[in-house]
Amino acid sequence: MAIQPGDVFGFWNSLLNAYVACQITHILPANQADKEDSYAALMLHWIGGELPSLDQLKQVKPLILDYYFWNELDHLISEGPIPPNYTYIGNFEVLVQEQPRSYGDWDRENRQFRQLQWERIPENKRHNFKAASKADGSKQIEITGVMVPLGLRSLSLDRIPDLADYTELDRLSCLTSLKAFDWNSALEDYVRTHDFICKLELDLEAEVERIDLQHDVHIKHEQEGRGIRLQLNGEAVNSYRCLRGLAHLSELVLYAVDDIDLGEVIGRFPSLQSLRVGGNPGYIRGIEQLYKLEQLQMFTTIDMFGFSGDQFPRPDQLPQLHTLWMTSLPDDAAKTIKQAYKQAAKQGLDLYIRQPRKPEWLADNLDNPFRAWDGREGITPAQAKKAASLYKQIRGQLRELAAQAQTGDMSSQDVQLQLEHIFSTYIEGFNKLDKRKVFIYTEEREEIFDAVTPLVSEIVEELRANQLEIDEHALWGYTDQLRDF
Repeated sequence: MAIQPGDVFGFWNSLLNAYVACQITHILPANQADKEDSYAALMLHWIGGELPSLDQLKQVKPLILDYYFWNELDHLISEGPIPPNYTYIGNFEVLVQEQPRSYGDWDRENRQFRQLQWERIPENKRHNFKAASKADGSKQIEITGVMVPLGLRSLSLDRIPDLADYTELDRLSCLTSLKAFDWNSALEDYVRTHDFICKLELDLEAEVERIDLQHDVHIKHEQEGRGIRLQLNGEAVNSYRCLRGLAHLSELVLYAVDDIDLGEVIGRFPSLQSLRVGGNPGYIRGIEQLYKLEQLQMFTTIDMFGFSGDQFPRPDQLPQLHTLWMTSLPDDAAKTIKQAYKQAAKQGLDLYIRQPRKPEWLADNLDNPFRAWDGREGITPAQAKKAASLYKQIRGQLRELAAQAQTGDMSSQDVQLQLEHIFSTYIEGFNKLDKRKVFIYTEEREEIFDAVTPLVSEIVEELRANQLEIDEHALWGYTDQLRDF
């Protein structure tokens, strides 16, 4: 169907266990022949147990997001087509004439869920929260002899060392984050009953020597993880096996994965709506079991291998899926999945399959932190290859330096000067690359430094074992001065 401004759609919000609705207010034509039009979608302040009639929605106002520090319409531009799970209801006069400036995806579940949770908080508390959040920074209150800003949002409890009664903190009406250095029942009770504290950081460094996650960790949550995003990185990835109490977890993000069995993940979190997996690169087993996630709406992978296209579920096995992004994956799998989901993409699936990799690429790039540059828009294959070469060169030079330092023939000053020379070669290599054709921006600049950060940490530790002290801060300062990008 041809979409028109004023068209209204209803769809199921699984976090609310209810239907919600939106109105298309503007259509933004695609600027390229192979691109879809984009649509400005305005969420409506309505929920119901079944799809609404057009007459019901004509009386409804736009949804205003004013939870916590927000204060705006839920009005975003999203690239088309309209998702297949959006059901057309009808058309009426556009409620908001001004086109939004912000972009986002079609997944609005969490925003409306949080707004309705906010509206369940007593109105006087919400009013005090908003008033405090707008308070002038000079307005202070005294808590146990310490002056703190009325509008304080985040508090480290060592700032108020004599605090004995946590309810004193109620006077900080927009406090949402606490950092504590001790865990006790009084603090637990206070945080559990507080309407606004959504982040608690525990710093137990002075007392804790070891945390053992080999046994079950029970998480208490009234909805067993519904609406929660769990993110695990690197060595912590496999700790998901120890978690209990998250049977209805909504979103799982796994980064820096070496190897993962999706069958185990799905068995632990069968209600996932969003699953994102990023490799080191890494290997996926059990990808064929994705079909068991009956509520899965988004699945993304980056640098994940070890599966074929034939193992990946068919579109009819993932009926709720609206986003499928897979970057840097086996070449044969990329071709098969892209073809299998071609028709679903025409019907509204957000499909993004890019950077197919042949087996020899994986063999060459297991230890290459710049592998993501191969195929990235704006970066040529030659630039990606040179970046990998510069990394291999500095890694080898640092290993040689560490071995040389172990002979005992070098002073700390000698090593520091040698490190500066090695890093000048590394940075100058990227300066020359960028000078020919500018391609290094914020993301690439961070990746250039991130690539060598663990190498520096490793060699500094080795050198200290040989009584050689390195000024790491000075080294990074010197390196930063060398760059032209």
